[in-house]
Amino acid sequence: MRRIWARTRSSSPPRSRNTTPTPRGPWSRRSSRGPFHRCAPAAVLGRVTAQGSASCSPQGKGADAAVEVMTDKPPENAGPAPHGAAPEDEAARRIARARALTSTREAVALYREWAATYDRDVFERAGITGSRRVADLLAEHVAERDVSVVDLGCGTGAVAARLREHGFARVDGFDVSPEMLEVAAGKGLYRSLRIVDLKRPLPPDVPLGYGAVVSAGTFTHGHVGSEAVPVVAALLARGGVLACGVAGPLWPPFEAALAAAGFAVLRSVLEPIRAGGSPETFMVVARLG
Repeated sequence: MRRIWARTRSSSPPRSRNTTPTPRGPWSRRSSRGPFHRCAPAAVLGRVTAQGSASCSPQGKGADAAVEVMTDKPPENAGPAPHGAAPEDEAARRIARARALTSTREAVALYREWAATYDRDVFERAGITGSRRVADLLAEHVAERDVSVVDLGCGTGAVAARLREHGFARVDGFDVSPEMLEVAAGKGLYRSLRIVDLKRPLPPDVPLGYGAVVSAGTFTHGHVGSEAVPVVAALLARGGVLACGVAGPLWPPFEAALAAAGFAVLRSVLEPIRAGGSPETFMVVARLG
């Protein structure tokens, strides 16, 4: 089990849209009550380094109340796994649960129990390829491989793994699940990893000025929709590129939100996200004007 560490900050420097994101310290040891014990995306910023450390910065008195929400029991309608269910059935059951989520609390509960087998369930058993496609699209539209990239809803790091194959090495990851971030940290693909809830305003010390944003499996049923577009715009430098997948029914409001935020859509094509599947996800590339 990795030991969890935390940092505290007394103040935050001014935020600039055109600066390169850099990790910031210092670090101090947390309580022994458990990893991310007081952390919740609604009230804190968490950060996990590539070596598996983590940080949490309380943003006010709401931290304790928020953790009660985020560490509650799994969704009541999820149901137990059938006794003796085949691995493929269990993978399908969890994917169905993910697409039926109704709150951040439910998402955190699901991914807490799923993190250890997520890669096997999603990529090996279900054959989902959307993460690779998103990374490929960024590589097609961004020639500079030294650009700073943030992976929203990074999960266990599938997009970053493909980005590394294309030569992108300056990649940070945001996700709502500490357990998924722990898995990602063990792969050594990210400069830094942070607990961030895309349904809420960004914490004050999240770096800005990224050259690119990528996201796969996040703008979809039961997860995050067009309400996150202002967050994407805030993270990007002017001229920065977004490459992402957006579930079909979510695309019309998402497209409208992109236009309102000043994005020019370079491509939006409905494609399958698994081998032999039907087109169900818009693969999108957009540039912030």
